[in-house]
Amino acid sequence: MSWIHCNKCFLKDQNFNEILFLQCGHLLCRKCISKKCLICYKTTKYVTLPKKEIMPTMDLYFQNPINYGKKLLSILKFQFENRINLEVEGAKLFKKIKQVKENCQKVDQEIKNAQEEMRKEYLRIKKMKVFIEQTKMYKNVRKSNKDGSQDSGVHGIQTSYNTLQDTSFLLPSTVD
Repeated sequence: MSWIHCNKCFLKDQNFNEILFLQCGHLLCRKCISKKCLICYKTTKYVTLPKKEIMPTMDLYFQNPINYGKKLLSILKFQFENRINLEVEGAKLFKKIKQVKENCQKVDQEIKNAQEEMRKEYLRIKKMKVFIEQTKMYKNVRKSNKDGSQDSGVHGIQTSYNTLQDTSFLLPSTVD
């Protein structure tokens, strides 16, 4: 590690007896050290080099950059592949959600159509009930007329019976 030197006086020490590694990331020799780092002026702790007790965060500065680059590349590849996987699965889920939404819209339309058909059928049944009641009333009036009694309401019933001669409402309606 020929690049290690004091950041203040530029002393190089191949044996690392004089160089101290500061927690702020700077290197100073024993002659330049004080209570504060002379480069960034922060109060900081230091360790002598080489030292087995170098903190993991500080140890990073002394690793071979090629090995560190390989590790970093491995990390980037891992994260990239997982991001791609997440995006692919997210796109699949989005597509499924879109299909479910379209299916729901189709079912909603089918329900509306069925409700409209039921409403029409209800009206047809209602007309049939009215027709049946008026037919019964008309038959009763005719029967009582045959028996000889006169009813002033016969003419009104006869008129409404005549208007109901169109029995097309008795047939089921067709929905377009």
